[in-house]
Amino acid sequence: MSNSLAVVFDDKARRWLNEHPSQDALVIAYEDSRCCGGGHIRELWLRRRPLRDESSLVGIGDVTGRRILLDRRISHRMPQKIPVTVGGIGPLRGLHLDFSAEEWARLLYDNAAPSSRP
Repeated sequence: MSNSLAVVFDDKARRWLNEHPSQDALVIAYEDSRCCGGGHIRELWLRRRPLRDESSLVGIGDVTGRRILLDRRISHRMPQKIPVTVGGIGPLRGLHLDFSAEEWARLLYDNAAPSSRP
């Protein structure tokens, strides 16, 4: 799987990485929880270093000396190209996944297709 996914950092993201050197891994994290009415709340985000056991993560590459890890639970839905940019303001400014609205919908809510890769 790790050979079929490409994490692509735009110029802003590469500049941010150079301005914030670290050995912490970058983690594409996934969370699926239920709210009180039984509906799903699904989230996918990019963060530094894993919060839980790394056994649920798989390495998919590296950038500027940092490992890139992906939550196995979402790996089957990831598109072949994973775009990363910089977003947010002030202290919340950082790296963000940059999927189109259609890609976000497929990743988080498409139960019919086991994979969004062509």
